[in-house]
This record gives sequence, C-alpha cells and structure tokens, in this order.
Amino acid sequence: MFGIGNGAVSGILILIIYIFIILSAIMAIFIPFWIYRIRNEAIRANRRLDVIVDLLGGKSKQIDRLAIGSRSKPTKTCLRCQTENRMEDTNCISCGSILP
Repeated sequence: MFGIGNGAVSGILILIIYIFIILSAIMAIFIPFWIYRIRNEAIRANRRLDVIVDLLGGKSKQIDRLAIGSRSKPTKTCLRCQTENRMEDTNCISCGSILP
C-alpha cells in the first residue's frame, strides 16, 4: 500500500519537474527576442517624443545633439527666465510669458 502511493507521488513530481524544464527551455529561447522587441519599441517611442517636443517648441535631446557647436537658427531669449525659444514662438516654452 505504501509502495503504490510513493510511486504515484514520485511520478507526479518527476512530471512537474519535466514540465518546468520544458517551459524554462522555451522561455530561454524566446526571452532575447522579447527584450529586443521592447528595446526597439522604447527607441521608437523616444524618437516620437523628440518630434513632439520639437513641434511644441521645446528642445529635445536629439536636436541639442545636432546643434552642438553652431547655432544655425536664430532664437528669441525670454526676458523673465532667459530660455531660448524659436523665432516663431510667441510665448516662452518654459515660463509662458509673452516674448518680445
């Protein structure tokens, strides 16, 4: 009687271990692809946000990197907070005051 119960418990335990090993192997195969996809989505989202910030008149990191060393576009400086704004802006992007 005790031999039947122990054999069934050990068989179930071995089955659970096998299932765990198979799932671990499947996860080990697919995790790098999931990480790569999430990385690419984050990069795309950052690019979209840089475009949105640029359209709203702010300074994005990408635009700051392109403008290092030379100022190709003229800017307006806010008298209140000394933030540089685009020429076509009427209000400061930082404090919201009216630009000259």
